[in-house]
Amino acid sequence: MIEKQLQEVELIIFIEDEDDMAESLEDLKAYAKTYELDHVEVAAQHKETVDDERVKYIVTLEISRDSENLGRKYETEEQKVFGFGD
Repeated sequence: MIEKQLQEVELIIFIEDEDDMAESLEDLKAYAKTYELDHVEVAAQHKETVDDERVKYIVTLEISRDSENLGRKYETEEQKVFGFGD
């Protein structure tokens, strides 16, 4: 059975760093996983101006998980980013 959950994340970044936002989104997706076979997508993204130098992104992630086929559970943050090293 496929389970879905939403997770909202707020990022405040400097305007000059907005070019790195795509990389930041990929990192967020990796860290949102609990199990090896979790599937994470960006469901929504909003941008707000904080001040002259910063913007705030509100990102909603949708995490899909097959409860009958979870895969291995990540035990560390390094495993989420780099894998299990098999």
